[in-house]
This record gives sequence, structure tokens and C-alpha cells, in this order.
Amino acid sequence: MKISTLAATVALLGCASAAQATNIEFWYGNTGPVETAIKAQCDAFNAAQSENHVNCVGQGSYEVSMQKAIAAYRAKNHPVLIQFFDAGTLD
Repeated sequence: MKISTLAATVALLGCASAAQATNIEFWYGNTGPVETAIKAQCDAFNAAQSENHVNCVGQGSYEVSMQKAIAAYRAKNHPVLIQFFDAGTLD
């Protein structure tokens, strides 16, 4: 998933609810340089405006992220956005 796609999605969701602040939780399963880039993009987005906030939450490895997302969905406590690649969407 491109980081710019995250920013565009957040911007669209923010436009849909301009009357009130939007808090979006985004889970991702990356580590290393990719995680650093995701955090930087989230920080830049949050610093650029005050109406919307993206809370980027690293879940460790992709496999751990997938397990946590499935458990959160079953518990009806899942985040607004979760990063998966095509094979993971079947779950």
C-alpha cells in the first residue's frame, strides 16, 4: 500500500465529516524503514491540519497484524483502516 494512498483515504474521510473532527485508527504490519516511513507520513498529516487525526498503530510483523485484526473484528473492536496485501483480504 502506498503511503500516498493512506493520505488520500484519510483526506476523503475527513471531507465526508467536515462538521466534526475525525479520529481514524490505522493498523499496519511493517517494521524497519517501511514503519519509519508510515510514522513520518502520519506525523506529517497530523501536523498539517487539526480537524482530523490519524492514529497509526504498528502491530509488529504482518502475520501478527493479521491475527490481531481477525481477533479485533470478531470482538467488534476493529480499527477503521487495516493494511493487508491481496492474499490477506480473503480472511
